[in-house]
Amino acid sequence: MKPIPKSARVIFNAEVALILEPFTPHPDGTVRCMTDCGPLTIRPDPLEHGDTIATVFTRFRDTDNPAFLSRCESLGAARISGKWNTHEHDPEAATRSLVMRLGWVHARALTESEAREWRDHDAAEAAKWGRAMDEVMKHATP
Repeated sequence: MKPIPKSARVIFNAEVALILEPFTPHPDGTVRCMTDCGPLTIRPDPLEHGDTIATVFTRFRDTDNPAFLSRCESLGAARISGKWNTHEHDPEAATRSLVMRLGWVHARALTESEAREWRDHDAAEAAKWGRAMDEVMKHATP
């Protein structure tokens, strides 16, 4: 597979940044938005020298949400993980796919209350993982 030319890499990276601009950036480098299927995390994978595939990683947070189950699973999102990634050899096709997918689920910026709820969800998840790690370390330490 031939690497993607520099001009196409620059255009792809800039276009993806513009598409995601209205959404809520997160310190981990992802972007978050709300959809008809529930919360969606988007992580663009900037094209670099030598890349042959343009990728944008997306993942629905609440795969047990009835809206996800009734609508988004049928659009190709993974049932268990909520992953709904875009992988294309042509950067223009990847950009079109991202725009099309965001349109299908009516992606929009988070409201302040949705952003607050997501921060609370993150804190609860971190606490849960912290407790699990504490339990593992109790049994792993002699």
